[in-house]
Amino acid sequence: ALTDSGNLTVAGLTTLNAGAANNITLDAANDFTTVSIVSSNDVVLNDVTALDLGASTISGTLTVTTGGALTQSGALVTPNLAVTSNGPVTLTNPANDLDTLAAQVNGAGNGLQLTDVDGLAVGTVRHQHAVQQQSDQAEEHDRDCGGGEVACAGHQAVPPLSADAAAS
Repeated sequence: ALTDSGNLTVAGLTTLNAGAANNITLDAANDFTTVSIVSSNDVVLNDVTALDLGASTISGTLTVTTGGALTQSGALVTPNLAVTSNGPVTLTNPANDLDTLAAQVNGAGNGLQLTDVDGLAVGTVRHQHAVQQQSDQAEEHDRDCGGGEVACAGHQAVPPLSADAAAS
């Protein structure tokens, strides 16, 4: 397992490899530029500013919390992605391969854009959102209708969130 015992500040690329059966937990008030996960089971990343995710392969759940924008410079391969961000989330690499997404995007005007190579189950997505999925796969929604403008009964759909999946 890889853990932090204090705040980490790392400029440039951080490459982590815990092995497919081991976890990575970097949950302090960290400040990374780019993080790439070669191999890990569950990963928890906390970044107090913006974060770029490099190519990453996770066999369990990737949980990311950012104080700013979340972007990517490489494909994400993980069965489960959980994001909490205080900035816009842009994960549009066409090679992303996720099974389930849960997200909370905070801040006026911040949205979530996600591209996935195949079917995607959308779990809880909070804040401003409307979901558009281009796939024959089933789609699940558990929307929070409190706060912000959301696509729920009685509310107008606003599209800062879009989830696109390639046809399978």
